[in-house]
Amino acid sequence: MENEDSASAAPRAPAFDLNTLIQAAVNQALAAFQAANPSSPQTPQSSQRKNQNPKEGTPAHRRKIKKAALDALKIDAERAWRNFMRHCFHTTTGQELITNFASYTPIDNAIATAYQDGTGSGPADLDGCRYCLFFGENYQTSRWNKAVIENMLEMANGEKQKYHLDGDLNINIRRAIMWDFIKQAQCSWSAYNVHLTNEGRAETQGQARICADGYRECRSNDARLNS
Repeated sequence: MENEDSASAAPRAPAFDLNTLIQAAVNQALAAFQAANPSSPQTPQSSQRKNQNPKEGTPAHRRKIKKAALDALKIDAERAWRNFMRHCFHTTTGQELITNFASYTPIDNAIATAYQDGTGSGPADLDGCRYCLFFGENYQTSRWNKAVIENMLEMANGEKQKYHLDGDLNINIRRAIMWDFIKQAQCSWSAYNVHLTNEGRAETQGQARICADGYRECRSNDARLNS
């Protein structure tokens, strides 16, 4: 009896919980990975939040702020602003349709490159080039097009007094709209013109196909905005 009492009084071993052990191992491995990769997103949610905040000045950022500002306007006011900005773009470029720039003559690559490098004159300093766009490689970030847009916005500011526009779009939103027009115009121009790369080579069929696909997308977007 004494032996039985002693055995019953001995502490019992803890129950074996497989799920708890697995979870502990996973947590330990995750902690070790995060410690070794501190710059990596910890969760899909944090990665998604990061992607929702594009860097200021990038095409994605311009699209985001433009959409937010236009969505805040009433439908009629939004349409009036779009038509006004489109009118200014037509007037400065001399083209009737943003999606038909097949016959447009952009500024020469060498001139835009010289201005980019600080060795050449800008749009306002060259006769007849104040509103002339650059459609070469990296056109969406080129110093030349940035200067042209400022010239366009200056013209638009003067024209604005002639229109009765409800609400207001600040200068950054107007600038973003002009960039969007330039993208559509460049897509149209690229679809019909074989142009040289920065290395002086003609674009390949694959590059031309990409441009044509972009052009069709721009045409679709433009039709949707005008519907």
